[in-house]
Amino acid sequence: ESNQVQPDVFTFNTALSAYSVLCRLGNLSFQSSMDFVKRMKAIEIQPDVVSFNTLMKISFDSADLKSTIRNKKNLMPATRALREMDEILEVMKEFGVKRDVVSFNILFHSAALACKNGIEYNASQPLLWLEEMRCSDVKP
Repeated sequence: ESNQVQPDVFTFNTALSAYSVLCRLGNLSFQSSMDFVKRMKAIEIQPDVVSFNTLMKISFDSADLKSTIRNKKNLMPATRALREMDEILEVMKEFGVKRDVVSFNILFHSAALACKNGIEYNASQPLLWLEEMRCSDVKP
């Protein structure tokens, strides 16, 4: 009998929260966080919506979207973060994880910041998300 604690999705989500802090400080890249989530699957731990919401928050925070846009600095990090969001959504779909109200709120917030500040973004995407929310019975 082994006394070792086996990691589960909660263990990984806690570690992913630490990645969030490290990414914000510039000590880790967004890609390392994405790789971490993909590794979960490799050891047969299914990432959940919290895992992916945390990834979206990491992308948003690591690009420091609010500050970048507010100060009209180099908008490349913001543009990169929007591409990362698309990647997260694709991986989420591959893993069969459905978005919740938190997921949609992060997406709407990032899209609104982008559009408000002239960052090229598919302006019809939020309408598609609204339709997805309605079809998935996700209440705002």
